[in-house]
Amino acid sequence: MVGYFRQKLVHVRAYTRLRFGHLEHVSAHWRSLPQQLQFNF
Repeated sequence: MVGYFRQKLVHVRAYTRLRFGHLEHVSAHWRSLPQQLQFNF
């Protein structure tokens, strides 16, 4: 499997969410920038 590296540039703070009827505690983490959708018509 071939992967590629994306820089983690966006800091996400810790938060609580409701998922599938259960509370989840998400820890603070870094994520990459969202990728822009590309349409090839």
